[in-house]
Amino acid sequence: RLTTMETRLIEVDNRLTTVDNRLTTVETRLTTTETRLIEVDNRLKVIENGQAEIKADVKNLQKDTTDLKIELTEVKGDIKTLDSKFDDMNKRLEKVEGTQKNQIWTLITVLSGSLLAVGFRSFFINNNP
Repeated sequence: RLTTMETRLIEVDNRLTTVDNRLTTVETRLTTTETRLIEVDNRLKVIENGQAEIKADVKNLQKDTTDLKIELTEVKGDIKTLDSKFDDMNKRLEKVEGTQKNQIWTLITVLSGSLLAVGFRSFFINNNP
């Protein structure tokens, strides 16, 4: 009986050793899993930080876009003003050109009249006996 008890105790001890080895293996796996979870958590934090930076960049881009739209509106207003001034200058130039044409025809008429008068005068003055 004592031998049977010793044998059974040895079997129990072997089984406990096996269970202990299995528990050690499970503990190692849990530690590995915990380490991996910590790594995943760190990666998620990096991703969250990156998302925060991207959101900030998007906000800056939206602000810049709004500023550009405002400036574009101002430029369009300036272009309309310049177009209006250009049209006014074209009209004034047409008036000046028309006035210059009239002045040239007037000058031609006056010069022609003067030449005719000088021609008649010299003809009549030179032909007098």
